[in-house]
Amino acid sequence: MKIETIINHSSRIRLERQKRSWTQEQLAERAKLSTRTVQRIESNGESSAETLRLIAEAFGLPADSLGTAAPRIHFRAPWSLTVKVITALTAVVMLALPFIISRESFHWLHWGLWGAFLLSLFFSVNGFSVRNGQLLVHRLGWATKFELAQLSAFNVNPNAMMGAIRLFGNGGCFCFLGRYRNEVVGDFRAYVTDPENSVVLEFGTRKIVISPDDPQAFVETLRDATKGICKEPTTSSSTAG
Repeated sequence: MKIETIINHSSRIRLERQKRSWTQEQLAERAKLSTRTVQRIESNGESSAETLRLIAEAFGLPADSLGTAAPRIHFRAPWSLTVKVITALTAVVMLALPFIISRESFHWLHWGLWGAFLLSLFFSVNGFSVRNGQLLVHRLGWATKFELAQLSAFNVNPNAMMGAIRLFGNGGCFCFLGRYRNEVVGDFRAYVTDPENSVVLEFGTRKIVISPDDPQAFVETLRDATKGICKEPTTSSSTAG
């Protein structure tokens, strides 16, 4: 998207909101979007065509009056409070090891735990991108790739991690990562930093759960990216973004 278009979307929406003396929360409620989505659009202009349509209708303007926006291709992976707390506590414990473990056993245990901590950092999730027919899960300097041609279904589900049992992987230090199982999704691989933003993707019998900063916009981007590549996936969502 051109910078001029981004500025136009951002400033026009802010101007229309201020003309009506609405807060961002009021606009979000009228447009049936999250307040975080409105804040993001007004700050950097990133939005989907469907989001612009909803905002225009909330203002009582023609659906295409705010223009059409190119879909986002990159999404952040914000940390939930749980991930922040677990990561902070883990770091504190690591720093306190010399004071709580006897000197005889300290050497090998110290390096073992620090190795696990650094491994968690190396595999941590830093964002998600949809481009060139692939979903990219960004890590620390590298990415895990999934071919969209194999995608069969996807949907927003903020309950996807509810009651999940970790079979193998990371339980919240930097992210929830690895193999999990629960009654909501079944067996799946998690690449999650904020469970409330969960999006479930199915690649045949394989399922993964990710957590982009704006699940609804991510689904819209994914829908556009998979047109003509795979069968129309299941796009029903459990929440409005």
